Amino acid sequence: KNHTLPHYKIAQLCADLGFDEACFYTYHKPVDQNPILEGANDYLDCDDKFFTEDHVKTANENNHHCILAPFRDQVITWLREKYNLSVEIYNIDNKWDSHVYHIADITPDDSIFDGQACDNFEETFNITIIYILNKLKNDDTNSK
Repeated sequence: KNHTLPHYKIAQLCADLGFDEACFYTYHKPVDQNPILEGANDYLDCDDKFFTEDHVKTANENNHHCILAPFRDQVITWLREKYNLSVEIYNIDNKWDSHVYHIADITPDDSIFDGQACDNFEETFNITIIYILNKLKNDDTNSK
């Protein structure tokens, strides 16, 4: 499994869409400062191994802007389970690209890069997931 933490923007969009699974880390964002990554082992009592939505709620009630910071594999699994989406990131001729599929019909949903591939996996992952989450957020907003 990929235990790499996603970009802050991905964590924020996941929070906006209701991601609430336990995480080893949170992002804390003081006003007018860059986000700070906090680990559960450094911050919580010894008995707590994960941050939960309750920890985030308590922190936010105390005027701390705090969001859960899921690992990449948590984001991918959450997209598959909640939205029935599968993300494929691949390398062709030293350029990275991706496709997003609805699992039910196994057809490409969107062309994210329009033939303009990225130089590395991390950039491709971030662009792809931010694109998907923004689209889901916009679809969710438009349906209300």
